[in-house]
Amino acid sequence: MNRDFKIDFIGVGMPKSGSAWIVKFLRQHPEIYFPKKKEVNFFNEGSSIVEIMGSKGKIISNFSKGIDWYKKFFEGSKGKTRGEFSVSYLTDSKAPKRIRRQFPNVKILIILRNPVGFIYSLFWWMKSSIWTSEETRSLEFNDFIKQKHNYLKLGCYEMHLKNYLKHFPAENIHVILLDEIKENPLEAIKEIYKFLEVDQNFTPSNEVFQKTNTSRKVRFGFVQNFTSFFIGSLGKLHLKKLLNLIESPFLVNLYKKINTTREVYTSIKKRDSEYLKRFYGPSLTRLENLINKDLSSWRR
Repeated sequence: MNRDFKIDFIGVGMPKSGSAWIVKFLRQHPEIYFPKKKEVNFFNEGSSIVEIMGSKGKIISNFSKGIDWYKKFFEGSKGKTRGEFSVSYLTDSKAPKRIRRQFPNVKILIILRNPVGFIYSLFWWMKSSIWTSEETRSLEFNDFIKQKHNYLKLGCYEMHLKNYLKHFPAENIHVILLDEIKENPLEAIKEIYKFLEVDQNFTPSNEVFQKTNTSRKVRFGFVQNFTSFFIGSLGKLHLKKLLNLIESPFLVNLYKKINTTREVYTSIKKRDSEYLKRFYGPSLTRLENLINKDLSSWRR
């Protein structure tokens, strides 16, 4: 353990729940230092949500690179409240213990959204992803939620939160709901600033209130299938360096520009919504007791 180096907060998820939005707020605050790379993926094991979301472990954990590698992301942050946000951490069984061992007093920031909306958004993300299997991408949403219960477990948030409460006191964990950001973004972000013990009176510019990570659809299915097959073949051949190059943010974003376009997907069907509400009902009751927030709107 390196006691000479510490960070003040770590955001741990969920994906498709507004983390990119939160990061924009954090980056604007003059007292906060946030790395240029949004997701460092250091403390995760490289499994759990990565495998479930279809990338079969290819979003690799960087934990084996050591704390000195991690420290480089915070060079030049002297005197500032510093932290990072990696959505892979929340559902990863080893991440809380690893974080606690390195930074026992760190603050944990968790953002959650209605699990019904989360699963529906995740489904559409997977439709456009080159890492999702062709078999899964071909499913309609009703078949997806009936056949892929391992995906639905991602929305059982209380299981993931309990894992963090085993390692951190409740006062070190702040849970923010996406609904709260949408309803009153300035008040929600001020609560986060308060939790992080920075100036709550700072007001971000209007541009950060704009929605990020809009949904996308694929232009050419054959391009998506070929790209997915090509990347999968490299993984089987253990050509890690070439695979890492191809999966670099630059090339991934280039693929998005070439073969995807923005789309507002259709509303979830009532039968599917009701099915998911029944599935998540017991989990929501347990979550309410953990975070002391009224989640009745998620049941309607």
